[in-house]
Amino acid sequence: MVVADPSTLKGIPELFETDSGESLIARTESLATFRELGPPDLCRIEKHNPKSTTLKDISSYHFALGVDCSSSASLAAYLNSLSYTLVSPTPKTPNPWKIKSGTYCCFNAFSRVDVRVEVRIPGGVESYVVDLRGDKHKINNPEIWQETYVSAMLRAILDDNDEPDGNDGNPILGLRKMDPLDTLNSEKKFLEAAASEFWKGWQLGTVPEVQIATFFSNHLTNGIMKYFRDAGRLDQAAAFFEPLFTKDPEVGAVLAASYFGNDNEVKGVKVLYESLKKNPSSYGLLIAQVDFLINKKKLDTAVTLAKLAVVAAPSEYVTWAKLTQVYIALRDFESALLALNSCPMFSYCERDSQRMPPPARTHLPLRPDPRPDELATALPTSGGSSGGIGSLANSADELSDPRENQVHPELARLPALSLRGTFSSAYALLIQIVGETGWDELLKFRSRVFVMEEEYRIHRAITEEARKEEIENDLEEVEERSGGGNNNKTDNVEKTKVEINGGSLEEDEEEDEENKLGEGPTKNGAPDLEKEKLEELENFESIRLTPQPGDENDDGGGGGEKLTPGAGEKKGLSIDEMMRRASNDVEGDEDEESVQTGVDKMGAVEGVRKLTATPNPRPKRTPINFTFRNKRLCEKWLDNLFMVLYNDLRLYTALKQEMTQYLPGSKTPLALRKTGAEWEVYGDLAGRLLHPEDAKTAYRFCLEQKFSIKSWLKILAMEAEEGNTREALIAVNKVVYPSPIAQAIFKLIGRHGYQKVHNVLIALNVPARNFKLIMRYYEYAQMVGFVVTAGAAATINDVDYAMGMVTLATLVFMVYTDSYDVGRIRTRTQRRRGVDVLLLMRRPAVWVRAMVYLDGLAFFVFYLADAVRSASPCAFFLGLRLAAQTLWALKDAFKFGFVVFRALAIVANKRRWPVYAAWAVSLLLYALYNYAHFAYLFANSANPALACDPDTREPAFVPLIALYLFWAAVEISMSALIVVKMSLSLARVRRANFAVEIYKKYKSKEEMRLLIACLGMLAVTGLTITRAIQGPTASGIPRKSPFAINKLVFVTMQLLLVLNSASGKANYASSNDASNAQI
Repeated sequence: MVVADPSTLKGIPELFETDSGESLIARTESLATFRELGPPDLCRIEKHNPKSTTLKDISSYHFALGVDCSSSASLAAYLNSLSYTLVSPTPKTPNPWKIKSGTYCCFNAFSRVDVRVEVRIPGGVESYVVDLRGDKHKINNPEIWQETYVSAMLRAILDDNDEPDGNDGNPILGLRKMDPLDTLNSEKKFLEAAASEFWKGWQLGTVPEVQIATFFSNHLTNGIMKYFRDAGRLDQAAAFFEPLFTKDPEVGAVLAASYFGNDNEVKGVKVLYESLKKNPSSYGLLIAQVDFLINKKKLDTAVTLAKLAVVAAPSEYVTWAKLTQVYIALRDFESALLALNSCPMFSYCERDSQRMPPPARTHLPLRPDPRPDELATALPTSGGSSGGIGSLANSADELSDPRENQVHPELARLPALSLRGTFSSAYALLIQIVGETGWDELLKFRSRVFVMEEEYRIHRAITEEARKEEIENDLEEVEERSGGGNNNKTDNVEKTKVEINGGSLEEDEEEDEENKLGEGPTKNGAPDLEKEKLEELENFESIRLTPQPGDENDDGGGGGEKLTPGAGEKKGLSIDEMMRRASNDVEGDEDEESVQTGVDKMGAVEGVRKLTATPNPRPKRTPINFTFRNKRLCEKWLDNLFMVLYNDLRLYTALKQEMTQYLPGSKTPLALRKTGAEWEVYGDLAGRLLHPEDAKTAYRFCLEQKFSIKSWLKILAMEAEEGNTREALIAVNKVVYPSPIAQAIFKLIGRHGYQKVHNVLIALNVPARNFKLIMRYYEYAQMVGFVVTAGAAATINDVDYAMGMVTLATLVFMVYTDSYDVGRIRTRTQRRRGVDVLLLMRRPAVWVRAMVYLDGLAFFVFYLADAVRSASPCAFFLGLRLAAQTLWALKDAFKFGFVVFRALAIVANKRRWPVYAAWAVSLLLYALYNYAHFAYLFANSANPALACDPDTREPAFVPLIALYLFWAAVEISMSALIVVKMSLSLARVRRANFAVEIYKKYKSKEEMRLLIACLGMLAVTGLTITRAIQGPTASGIPRKSPFAINKLVFVTMQLLLVLNSASGKANYASSNDASNAQI
């Protein structure tokens, strides 16, 4: 039996100090290195055993995130709570160890001081601050606590230590992370404090891709956006930023993003419009507008605004990256490469951390060993079988097999793993380009816009040929002038080692061998055309596919213009040149424009200087069609990214081949020869190259060989993104982990509704302790109101979808009451004569029956289309949907024709043309809607992602709104006409004391139907008009109504129509034809 160590804390990591107080000393020494938010909080405690005189006091520490740091009392309460977590040796034996004292350190990122609280048990509480020099000061300013509280909450929100590759791939040892805002009151408290400190948020720094922090891009703003975005509550983020927007228009960038994320695009556009009127040069507002236009597929306008953003902030990476993204969407890959080449790259700053001395020992709470029955949870494999990962290790020993953590050195040294900040973002853009074009096409685009090594060699050959010709010409001139013998000729040859660019030919040859730029000054006197060309070509000598690091440090002598990277020159292309080239404004002037140029400090060539000298006579050479001067030099970092991408693609190709061999369905499946860690690296590689299915397969291979939290989290994120509820919840069950789990569950709830996701979780039959942990996220979603709305919407949508069952019940009612005859009706005379007459179109009295039959058949075809959707061709699915819509068109024509006939019969009007007019107009408008809606879908039926998803095509709003307005007018006007007529009739029969109760009952039913018609039709029409005005959502898909209520309203109204018609004969009016207005 293993006895717990009584000197440790239960469930809390601990690092024990070698020398007492060494953790505080190390933190004090590291304060000057903190640049932004600071490291996690440090909690140090000292324990002693009063019952033992031989045991020394021991001290330990751990890092904490999410602790309430708003006052010294809250920190003292946290330190005191640690006393209750000491582990007892046995359940009946009290713990002899006691916490003697504790110190909690929290960095204030606003004032750049470390706030510390010391607690002595028993004793008092002392709070003070330590500045960057290590000096101790009393806390005299109460704002220090508010700043400290906001800093601590932001560190907890923005922390990514629990994510798969968090903290730059180096998880913090001994970190205890708690929910920073576990109640609505704590959330309200944080938002109030954040609003007070908002205008100082730029002092905290920002993401690595942004060089200068602003009001719309800093850690405070980013933290609030991340907190609400992860929970799907961007409406609350908008409520937070609205009052701040009135003080500074740049806040409109995040306010508009909040509106767009909440599908409130009308307000988002208004915010951008008002903000840009006040500050048209804010690149944050322009980027927000570009993102909105990209989602709307307005790429031509987006590229113009992206260029304006570059003009507004040419030194910011995000503006150039956004321009590159727009060019990729436009499939203008040459311009995309040029824009990417012009991106200013920043050195990546690591997260703030403190160096601690090696601990004497550690105490880390371990994950409970899983039981074999827990490890056999089903998960669909890549081969499509339902067996799942049943081959997971059945014991903790197999899960922790050290051999499964071994990685091949080539995989461990992948250069892409070391990319951070702007370099990682640029690499992602490069992957997007290669994903659209392929590797071969990418190389072609690169050779068109960048100078290649082979082209440089050709120029070198041309340069050498020109030199040789000049030497020969000069030798001939010397020979003619001297008239001497061979000796003089030889002497002149030695004298005419021609000086070019201020140096001798031998010097130039040495420089050629060393691949350096020409560095000497130009000779005094006017140079001729050929010598100036040679000088220019010499300045291109350092061009290589991959420039060497030493090129930037070459210090050439002389004062001539040097076209190597320089500290004072402009970086990248000029903005105007970039815009002209990208817009193809100057197609035929490349030779003239390429004259006034130079080379930027990163090596991007803009052209060759204008040559004005008169050329010397020289022998004619064969012209070479060469575009060297119209190209740019590829930046060293971008050239390196090409090599990184090549290496990734090479390994991915090998991965794809091995995965094909390992799949169970392959002809000769091979045994797995790779370790779990190697499959994990392969999964990262496939995910990085935008191949999610291959990534999931690799992660599953990893999980078959070892337990990996990273693999589970990756699968969880991908399954939640795709909306696969069951697979995502299986991953949740495996790794109950704070932030990534919450993001995935909220995403599933927002997509499927609370009740469905909760039912799937119950059906999985997960272990009780895991179920309790998972339910915390459901409870949080209920607390903030996120689930209630989504669950109600999902419930109403399900009810709307199932309204076909109501029509089926109506059919059963008609059959039960023998009211099912439609086509053939016999009058008394016809019955005597034995003649049946087809009276469907001539007798509108029976159209209500045709309405029910057609509605039931349409619902059957509609449900059939959904049932065969995944197993049938797209055209077949669309054909069934069109058939259902056609049946509904006929049904509604009969329905509204009968509504008009019934009203006219009750008011004793024998006209029939309004009946047939309503029938024809309804059918015509519905046919126009079907044509406009399905013509596009059938034209794109070869693309299932575009055509076979009913939500990918925006409805034809004009005929649809016209149809709904016509129906609403007919329903409301006819019902109102009947109510008025019945009111007048009721007044007459009261005086005659005749059938008063019957008239009152009939009148109340018509009033109810009028009320439902008004509310229902106006709601359906209003929602449709709103969708038409707002357009697609921020994600680019067509906007759905908040609730799907069309079928619910229409079926309810026609059911009331059937019941009212069946309740009795309409002989309460004075028309004989009214007796036929029944079932």
